[in-house]
Amino acid sequence: MEYHTYPRWKYSQAGAVVVNSAEEEAALEGEWHDSPADVPSPAGDDSPSSEDEQLLQDAKAEKDALLAKAAELGIAVDKRWGLKRLHEALEQKSQPEAPQP
Repeated sequence: MEYHTYPRWKYSQAGAVVVNSAEEEAALEGEWHDSPADVPSPAGDDSPSSEDEQLLQDAKAEKDALLAKAAELGIAVDKRWGLKRLHEALEQKSQPEAPQP
């Protein structure tokens, strides 16, 4: 079996392309690699933005407040519940029960 250098895949942050010759490979602009594992991840892509962090902190504070209120009212809740379910449980407890006819 004979080994052929081209065509071959080239990888960059912009994506992947197939080059069919050394000339096509030389014409590529930017930083290209032979393996997708060699492509560096974009800087800052993995870290959440300050806005995202603020939203997470706000949601955590709201959840903590709802859990505390549920504990005060004696409502059995699961700490894994989300904000929506906690709000629903508190609303059910705060609604007066309809009188039985």
